[in-house]
Amino acid sequence: SGWSRQARFELVAGGKVMASATVDQSTGGDQWHVLFTAALKAADAPYVRLAASGGTTIADALWVRSAARYNDGSAAASVTLEPLDGIVLRRTGPVPSISPGGVVDAASFLAPIARGSWASVFGVNLALDTRSWTAADFDGPRMPLALDGARVEVNGVPSPVFYIQPDQVNFQVPTAIAAGPGSVRVVTPGGESEPVAAEIADASPALYLLADRKHAVALHGDGTVVDETRPASSGEQISLWGSGFGATSPALDSGSVLAAPAPLADVSLVAVTIGGLPAAVAYAGLTIAGVYQINVVVPQVPAGDQPLSVTLAGGPAQAGLYLRTR
Repeated sequence: SGWSRQARFELVAGGKVMASATVDQSTGGDQWHVLFTAALKAADAPYVRLAASGGTTIADALWVRSAARYNDGSAAASVTLEPLDGIVLRRTGPVPSISPGGVVDAASFLAPIARGSWASVFGVNLALDTRSWTAADFDGPRMPLALDGARVEVNGVPSPVFYIQPDQVNFQVPTAIAAGPGSVRVVTPGGESEPVAAEIADASPALYLLADRKHAVALHGDGTVVDETRPASSGEQISLWGSGFGATSPALDSGSVLAAPAPLADVSLVAVTIGGLPAAVAYAGLTIAGVYQINVVVPQVPAGDQPLSVTLAGGPAQAGLYLRTR
């Protein structure tokens, strides 16, 4: 007596509940129950959770049957279990928790976060391992919504996930949500974090920085990095990289790789100065999903660390940035 009559299990994939089953465990003793039959994809990071109990519940083992053959432990698109085979599930881990102020733009590490751009969430127990996405995580052009069971929801909308580690997850802010006050939460096999407040903007310009957090990431025309060993030259066209520069033409939704570059809807809104002098903007727009490329011509400036300023419609990116020149 005392076992739950309403133990509800849910099958979650791609951030959505795909199937559910309620089991009465008060009769029949300790036995197996058939819960779901579903077609699943690894990219959707499927898992089963106990959603409601209503009493003491037995949920210590899960039996999985698959349509493909089990292998030796190396990576595989699918696996098969024989009728009497079973899977021992990996422990779920502790419940994730987001740090206060832990939702920031991935380029500036500052708030707000911008629709369609990449953001970072910091905290503890945000993932069980450390890795970036791989080709196997994609569903055609669609980016993964979870990595190894770790996912991020913004205003309840699942977000593409690029990188995970126990104290950080990088995700793309969905374009499907509106700008304004919002909330972010992290979901892992260990549970769900409490949602934290996050300000969401249509545009909030920021540049990606080198490890010193002082110099902007800039590339020469041959793809090498502008740094102390290869400074930028006056008259040279270089590319800067940023987030939060707003609408493109055509407008693009989040979640997919780019089929072609998408320039800003109004490139004239971008202004760049290097060493206090205007730098002609040759191109500004998306060239990688969620990442903006800004091509500029370096003006005639002295050698050394030159102050770098980038604005969008007068709104500045981070202050105190520099570009190395020669």
